[in-house]
Amino acid sequence: MEPTDDFYSAYDDPTGAPTSMTTMSCAIENAKHMHTLLASLLLGRKKDQLVRCDIDASGLYFTAHSKGKSLQIKTSMVSDLFETFQYFEAEATSFRICVNHILDGLGVFGTSAMASTAVTCSYSAQEGVFSMVLTDDGVLAECSIKTMVDDEHNDCSLGVFERSFEGAKVLGHMILASNALHDACSEFHELPTGAAVELVLHPTSFASSSDDAMCFRMQAHTPTSSCEMELHKDSTAIVQVQVEATIAASFQWTLLQAGLQVLPVASESFLRLNAQGFCSIQHMLLLGSHRAFVDVLLCPDAA
Repeated sequence: MEPTDDFYSAYDDPTGAPTSMTTMSCAIENAKHMHTLLASLLLGRKKDQLVRCDIDASGLYFTAHSKGKSLQIKTSMVSDLFETFQYFEAEATSFRICVNHILDGLGVFGTSAMASTAVTCSYSAQEGVFSMVLTDDGVLAECSIKTMVDDEHNDCSLGVFERSFEGAKVLGHMILASNALHDACSEFHELPTGAAVELVLHPTSFASSSDDAMCFRMQAHTPTSSCEMELHKDSTAIVQVQVEATIAASFQWTLLQAGLQVLPVASESFLRLNAQGFCSIQHMLLLGSHRAFVDVLLCPDAA
């Protein structure tokens, strides 16, 4: 069963008011904020990517997994991000939805108009429909998207990635300026699809370590290309770093790239590697007066 296509239509007199079948209703004045967070879930160029959405009284929570279950990306829209947020059920609800359709709906008036587009969202569990009413410069449009009942057979059970990461000691962590990390990684974007990229953290706890000591290396070697990037303790890209022991882990570039795609719009990124090579990256975004987060978990490349 596939979700139906979006439809857009003139909306003569929308009130946005909840009905008796409404499970959730919320409104935000800047569609670009929603678009920025949801775009962080995209995995490749697939046009019908399904993500899981969990809703409770505190907000909306979205989760995406790669096909091989080696990558998890989560983002949330807590109630404070919205001008209004109402949840009408006692228990949390979840469903699967095509994230591409939501993004297309948010951009119905064009990419340049998203910052001035107001959005009222609602979800009806009874009808299985997620709806958006979009307003820009007096023009109204409606987008309705069919949802699917969450199927855990096609999704990771909640918490599996988190437990895998927390099951081993974290040997190193870094807080980096996101835009500087994005610039430093620029040469890796030309890597072939199947390339593996190794992340290496070097100890920083020794008193003898100088400010220019190398503490982070990112490298890839393929039959046709070679890329390497190093960051030293005195690099302007590094806000904070602490590494107990040398730890190295390799990841598929396509998955790591998806986990880093939000760097151009993020403020800071918190990277951790545990003793088993699992990688956690939390990106902090500043959306107006609010902070939002994108959480990435990566399994090391088995190869």
